[in-house]
Amino acid sequence: MNMKNPAHPGVVFLEMYLKPSAISVTKAAQTLGCSRKHLSGITNGKASVSADMAARISKMTSTSARFWLGMQNSFDLAQLDMNNYKDIQADQSMPVVNA
Repeated sequence: MNMKNPAHPGVVFLEMYLKPSAISVTKAAQTLGCSRKHLSGITNGKASVSADMAARISKMTSTSARFWLGMQNSFDLAQLDMNNYKDIQADQSMPVVNA
């Protein structure tokens, strides 16, 4: 299913995990071992969830790191303006190399 405007994973973390549990961004940052500023950027949708942060969040929420990274990838792809890639020639694909 292709979503036009998927949620940023940091906003999901804030709305579905931190707020219902009454955990502040400051306390979550301490638990995750990162700065409050960094986590605030993520929960405000301004910073991306890295593989490292996805693993940390997954431990805190009993979810998988793949879940958070997949959400980040979906968000990033939705933000792309595909018109920026109009000059790339799709018919000139790379040959397949057998390993």
